[in-house]
Amino acid sequence: MAGCGGATISDPSEELAPETPSASPPALSPDVLVYPDVSMGAGSIEEGIAALNEYRALAGLQPVVSDAAWSTACLGHLRYLEFASTEQYGGACVLMHDEPDESNPSYAPLHEKAAGGALLACDRTSETQLSLGRSVDRWINSLYHRLPLLDPGLVRVGGASYGGYVCLHYASGTLPLDEPQQVFWPPANTFDVPISFVGRERPCPTTPADPNGTAAEQCPAAGFIMSSTWYGPEYGYPYSASSAAPALFTDDDGQAVPLLAWYADGVAGHDPAGGLIPRTIAWVPAATLEEGRRYRAELSGESWTFRTGSRLE
Repeated sequence: MAGCGGATISDPSEELAPETPSASPPALSPDVLVYPDVSMGAGSIEEGIAALNEYRALAGLQPVVSDAAWSTACLGHLRYLEFASTEQYGGACVLMHDEPDESNPSYAPLHEKAAGGALLACDRTSETQLSLGRSVDRWINSLYHRLPLLDPGLVRVGGASYGGYVCLHYASGTLPLDEPQQVFWPPANTFDVPISFVGRERPCPTTPADPNGTAAEQCPAAGFIMSSTWYGPEYGYPYSASSAAPALFTDDDGQAVPLLAWYADGVAGHDPAGGLIPRTIAWVPAATLEEGRRYRAELSGESWTFRTGSRLE
C-alpha cells in the first residue's frame, strides 16, 4: 500500500475538542449482563470500535467514536513499524511507541505523537491480518492495557491496522473527569466471564518480581484478572498500605481462591511496575478459574459477584 510516506499531515490536536457522545449505552437488567465474545475479532476498524463499545456498555460507560485524523496518524506509525520490521528485524514484530529512525520513509512527528498515546499489537505470523476487534478483546482481558479503554472520560479514538500491526490511539480523545468514578472489571453480576488470563502482556502481571523484564511471549498464564480503578481526580483513590488485601472467593461455599499476586497503585511491595496502574487495585488468581462458577471479589468492605463461562480469554 502506498500512503503517507514521510509526509506530515496536519496535527489534529486542536480539532479534538470532543463532546461526550449523546447516545447512551442500552439499559441492561443486572441479571442479563453477558461478557462479550469477540475472541475471533472483526474485520474493519469500525467493527473493532463497536467491539470496544460493547465492553464499555457492560461497565455502564458512554460509547466512543472514531476520529479520522488520529486514525491516519496511527496508520502512519504502523507503516513505520512494518518497514522497520521488514528492513531491520527479519519480519519479526517490532512494537515501539516512538520513531527514532528519521530515515524511515514513514517517519513523521505526528505519527510518533499518535503512537505515544496508543495501544499497539502485532501478529505477523497469521495468514489473516490482525484485527482491531481481536486486539481490543486481548487488551481488555489483560491488565495494564485494559485501563485506558475503560476510562469514563474516553470519548474518541483513532484506529488502524496494517501489515499485521494494530494501533488504537486514545490519549487525545480522553477528557478529564470532574469527579472520581470507580470502574470494576468484570462488572458486578456479569455472566460468561473468561476463566483465564492467557499471558502475552508486557509488563507481565504474572511475574510480579520482574514484570518489565519479562517478554510478552514469555508472560505466563493465570486466572482471569480482576481490577478496580478510580478514574478522575486523585482524591478518589482510597487505598493505602494499611488497607486489607483484596480477596476472591467461590460464592456458593465461601472458599478462598489462591492469588498469585495482588497489586495496588502506590503500595510498597505490590506495585512492581510503578505508575502503570494508576489508582488501580488488581487480583491475579494463581490458576484458571472454574467454568460456570460464581465468584465473589472483596476489597476493603466492598464486594461484588460475577459468573464464569467456558472461554479461556
